[in-house]
Amino acid sequence: MRAARAVIDAALEASLDADATALGIVRPALYEVGLRWAAAEIGVADEHIASATAAIALEHLAERAGTGDRPGEQAPSALVACVQGEHHTLGARIVADALDRAGWRILYCGASTPIGDIAAIARDRGAQLVALSVARRALIPETQRTAAMIRDRIPGARILVGGQGCTSPDDCPDADELVLGPDYRPTVQRVRRAAPA
Repeated sequence: MRAARAVIDAALEASLDADATALGIVRPALYEVGLRWAAAEIGVADEHIASATAAIALEHLAERAGTGDRPGEQAPSALVACVQGEHHTLGARIVADALDRAGWRILYCGASTPIGDIAAIARDRGAQLVALSVARRALIPETQRTAAMIRDRIPGARILVGGQGCTSPDDCPDADELVLGPDYRPTVQRVRRAAPA
């Protein structure tokens, strides 16, 4: 755990910002772990240790980087969740932290959030943006159903969809924004500009 924090500290001291650190250090490390797991070079326990270590690094990065400049209740609200069946949470966490730094008030649901629950909490908490994370192509239908339900129940909410499972604009027609590829920064900037004042 100390080593993970030390890597984050070194990156920030070398003048990398939080997004560059997440994209340039944490993401490539996780990608390498995924490749090694898929090639049976490491086991499930190794993969879990790597994911837990990355989560610690991201938590430390969030603490060091701080939050956006809008005060609490005046900030627009964004709900970030992994679609039902999706247990890979680190991409969602990275985007939640980036939105937080961009001035959004974040409701982070984490892994495998049921479709109806995402729509209900987004409606009940007045989320103006709902960000859905999908790391596996097999869960694109779940993502489409979730986005359609949000569109139906919360007509004014913007919907952002991203993750390794999302590879084409056709993957989620109800989305207002798609993150295709690893660099979420342009999308976060667009939703920041579109955020209610």
